[in-house]
Parts: sequence; structure tokens; C-alpha cells
Amino acid sequence: MVAADIAMFAGFSAMWLKISSLCFNNFSCPDHLDPKNNNGKKTKTYYDYYGNYVSICHAVISMILCTIVFVTEGLTFGQPNSLATKIAIYNSFAYFVYDTIISEIHRYNTLAMSLHHVGALICTGVPCFTGANGCELAVSLIIAEVSNPFNLYREILRHKKQDGSKQYLQTSLSFACFFILSRFIAFPIVLAQMYPSQSHLALKMAIALVWFVSWHWLFVIFNFAVKELKVFTDNNEKRPNVSNVWTTIYALLSSLRKNRTFLLAFYAGSFWLSFGTLYLSHTRRE
Repeated sequence: MVAADIAMFAGFSAMWLKISSLCFNNFSCPDHLDPKNNNGKKTKTYYDYYGNYVSICHAVISMILCTIVFVTEGLTFGQPNSLATKIAIYNSFAYFVYDTIISEIHRYNTLAMSLHHVGALICTGVPCFTGANGCELAVSLIIAEVSNPFNLYREILRHKKQDGSKQYLQTSLSFACFFILSRFIAFPIVLAQMYPSQSHLALKMAIALVWFVSWHWLFVIFNFAVKELKVFTDNNEKRPNVSNVWTTIYALLSSLRKNRTFLLAFYAGSFWLSFGTLYLSHTRRE
């Protein structure tokens, strides 16, 4: 990183601190999270709630900047970063540094989210420090972020205790659809080209880690979507047969969540698809 790169990173870091401040000061706080109702304390759930607004801002800004890169430069691998690529990548790198620090300080991360942050920091950091590999990351960021606004807004509704509303169900199902289409249809097409390419190995491994975590979220999301459909159809007395179908599927998934053999096979298979295919592709290239 040269002085200009450090200045760009500092500028985007300052921008995300300002965006965070604007979100905390301008969006309303649910009564049960308001510090006034918690002995003046800002709980980790309070920071998690407002963090969703900041993350929505990042998802939108990132997709705009990365789409500009994709439209003007296409999908290349291992090539030097253009100015447009640097802007897109430094924006996300600064955001992920901010988000990781804030989430760890206030301890509202899960293990899966912490692993996701590690992968995101390496993914965005590699193009910054190598001066290359930014274009393929920009395309990956579009795929990774396109479903996030739905998920984040769903979390906001949950914090507002509106998780029983029709809007929550619609947002949740939209998230599930976009997540599956982007991560498990579009992303494999990109990975099939990236794994045997000249892209930096550290970038490939970090993206493999993010994809591995995506398999975990796929199982969680599928369980969640079925549960929401079950609850929705249970309340619809006009379609009892449909309700019975979702109840049966939910019961099956509930048993699988408790089956250690299934979980071991699922995560072992996910690990192989994420890292094993990378190993085969990368070593064949060499």
C-alpha cells in the first residue's frame, strides 16, 4: 500500500464512522432497546439493531460501486486494480474493518458471523495489499451483498417485534430466494472460473471460507423458511392440506438438526465443495 492507498482507506474509514453516527442518531430505537429503559445502558442487542442499518448502507453502496466495475471492466482474474476497482474494494475493506471491530467490542457476533468477518477481511484486504485481484472480488461482492438488505431488514423487523407480520414473512422469503439464487447458482459459476485462475491463493481461500459459511446459512435459512411457511399455513384454516405438508417437512428438518451423523456429513461435504475443489483446481493449474 502506498500513501494514496492509505489515504483512500482512511477516507472510507471516516465515511463509515460518519454513516454509523447518522444511523444511530436518525433511526428510531424500539422501546425495549432504548437505553432510557435499560438503566442508561446500551446493550449488545442495541448495537446489533443499529448495525443492521449501517450494513444495509454498505450493501447498497457496495453493489453500486462493484456494478460499475463489472460493467466497465467485465470479469477478469489476477489483473492490476483500476481506480474504479480500488474505490469499490477500499470502501468494503474499510467497512468490514469497522464492522468487525464494533461487533467484537460489543460481542453480538455468532461463531459463523465471526468466521464470515475473517473471510471478508482477507477477501477485501488481499486486493488492497497486492494491488491486483480486485475485479473478481467486485463481482463476488455483488453476489454476496444482493440478498443482504432483505436479511438485514428482516432483523430490524424482528428487533421491533414485528416477526409475526406478513411483511416479515415476505421479507424473509425474499431473502431466502435471493440468497439461494446468488450464493448457489451465480456464485458457483464465478468460482468455477476463479479457482483455476491466476487470482491470489489467499483470496481464493478466503472466498472458499465465505462459501463454506454460506452452506451453513443455507441449512439455517431453509429451516427458517419452512418454519415460517408452517406458521403461516397453520393460521390459514382454508388450506389445511398445505399446512400438513409444511408441518411434515418441518418435523423432518427438526430431526435432521439433531442428527449428528447427518450434520457431520453435511458439513464435511460443504467443506469439500468449498476447499477440496479449490485444491484440485489450483494444483491442476500448477
